[in-house]
Amino acid sequence: MHSSISNFEIEAFAAQAERLHISISRKHVIRLLLALALVCAFIETGVGWWPRSIRNNGRRVESEYAEALRLQPGSGDQPASVLFVGNSTLRFGLDAPELNRELQPKLAAHVLAVDGTMYEDWYFCLRELFRKGSRPDYVVLVLPPSHIARLAPPPDEASYYIFGIGDILALREAEKLTPTQLSNVIFAHSSLFFSRRSDLRFAVKDKLFPGFETLARRYMLRGVPADLSPVPERFRQLSDLCAQYHVRPIYVIPPTNEESDTRQSSPVLQAAQANGIPGSMPVPNTEMAAADYRDGYHLNELGRRVFTTSIAKLLEAEIPHGR
Repeated sequence: MHSSISNFEIEAFAAQAERLHISISRKHVIRLLLALALVCAFIETGVGWWPRSIRNNGRRVESEYAEALRLQPGSGDQPASVLFVGNSTLRFGLDAPELNRELQPKLAAHVLAVDGTMYEDWYFCLRELFRKGSRPDYVVLVLPPSHIARLAPPPDEASYYIFGIGDILALREAEKLTPTQLSNVIFAHSSLFFSRRSDLRFAVKDKLFPGFETLARRYMLRGVPADLSPVPERFRQLSDLCAQYHVRPIYVIPPTNEESDTRQSSPVLQAAQANGIPGSMPVPNTEMAAADYRDGYHLNELGRRVFTTSIAKLLEAEIPHGR
């Protein structure tokens, strides 16, 4: 039997659709946009009530960046300025106050550490710092070999604190960012909330599952060797950038307890030295014990003291007269 739809049913359906229809006017759109703007403003200002550890980490980066901007060459009785840049391996690995006690009065060490950063992030960050007038005598790049070689979108924290908008556009070309990755970087650059949301996730996760990060790092797949073919060109870029602003670069490999970093340290150091950048691994992984690490990767207080003392000796050897 063939089914059919009567005119009555069609008219009833049309009437029902008309009753459910909601007309959207310009006024509704404006109200919706205002509501969204208020929600975003509330979220953005709400960062001030986040856990103290998150707020303090952001303030640390802001303070370190502001200090890096003010650096000028040492002269007369002023010590030579040394800017250390790197990621969490630097933040956990170097005790700047202790280093300064060992280096004074010849050198004054300053640290700018942003977790998750790699070579490209620091190349563009240094370019921005130099463009704004920062002139340390020396820049010490502290990164594991794999972080020199690999490309990855910058961490949100770096996008907010250490990049200019022009650097983000240049980074898009250098790292071949997808539209989604580029939009994430721009949002992180523009929004404190967006740039710190990963810290909030970490804080919540740490409260719910204490020790999760240490356990995950212990069992996750690590130590995959990186392709080192881009490394010589990157050191050439860094050498040219520093020469343009009369800043002398030094490259340091921190201890990471990674076998791949041990294997790749020699060719990476050779690439640095071939481009006029003194390079060193002052504390080889083989000289560090498990008791020197807080999570199997980052140094604890014991390892920190060893690394800091080794860095002081390295700088005294590289900069014998403080200039």
